[in-house]
Amino acid sequence: MAPENVPRPYPLYSTTFTTHRLSPLFHSNVTVNNTALRQYATQFRDVLTGEVLRGVRVGLGADEEILARVGALKTVRWNLLRNEEDWEPGADETQINGDDTTIQERGHIGILAEIVYEKSTYSAILLHDTEKQEVGDIAGFSHYPLLLTRMPGPLRETFLDFLAATFDTRASILKLPSHFLAQTAEMYLANIMSTENGTLDAEPSSRVLRTVIKDILITLTFDVPNMTSSLKTMDITISKDDSWHMIQSGRKLLQVIDGQENGNNAKVPRPFTRALKQYVDAHLGLKLDDPRVKISRVACGAFVLGTEGKIKLSTPSTVLDEDDVQSKATKALVAGLIDLATGGKIVTMVDLT
Repeated sequence: MAPENVPRPYPLYSTTFTTHRLSPLFHSNVTVNNTALRQYATQFRDVLTGEVLRGVRVGLGADEEILARVGALKTVRWNLLRNEEDWEPGADETQINGDDTTIQERGHIGILAEIVYEKSTYSAILLHDTEKQEVGDIAGFSHYPLLLTRMPGPLRETFLDFLAATFDTRASILKLPSHFLAQTAEMYLANIMSTENGTLDAEPSSRVLRTVIKDILITLTFDVPNMTSSLKTMDITISKDDSWHMIQSGRKLLQVIDGQENGNNAKVPRPFTRALKQYVDAHLGLKLDDPRVKISRVACGAFVLGTEGKIKLSTPSTVLDEDDVQSKATKALVAGLIDLATGGKIVTMVDLT
């Protein structure tokens, strides 16, 4: 028998999500709190059990091949998602579903929807920008621009249809551009080697790269007319023992460029990307700044990002330790995804020639 009160990990971590861009939710004069969300959860459960949505039957029948293997539907939960620092891993279902007004006072980062079957649990997370305070800017609307889903196709389609019918919103797959992947990886590496007091020294920087980042896998995709089908992608692995040396090499290369071009590139230093560009050019004869060569996936011990709109984040060691550089770097990564979903400016790759 499974142990009771198994700690619930923070929902953002250790799960592969599909990313979506979501337009503002219209909820009229209804306040978005746990009481209202319980009502929406009940309505969505009715849809899943075969009720109708605006006169159209959209429920998932028992003969759905994918969902038939996970058993009967047990429950549907919608709740405000607490800030990570306030998350209670040992909270039971009563606490999870309770209308905890302290969430409103202490802040929340979004909405967590969970669909629990006998053998599996699926989820969706609607995230908003806590810094820009975009939620509630317009009466009757709330904006959670980044939607993350972990669901089989039929369930995801039903969930998105429900959001559209209930909140007059529209969701679309959020593709992650190649230059966004490069920029995000570069920023994560910079953040994880920095504290409020400045950049870490060589030994702690090397250690955090080995223990948190580990090996780095870069997948290149080629968009070249008439290219043989046997070479459409290429994987490049940077071992955990080489990443620090690679960043150091990139810093030296940028210092040379800085001296030659009067500091134009110093505003946006990208040592890892610069060293990767030189390596690919020297050993593979490829130009990373060629528009036909794109980075389609970046995977390491801390995160996985793919241009098709897939992400996975690893759990930081601790979120309560102010010196936890991984937690801060991960929060910056999520903020970048939210900014991308809102149509924020994406800093393209600097000229690496």
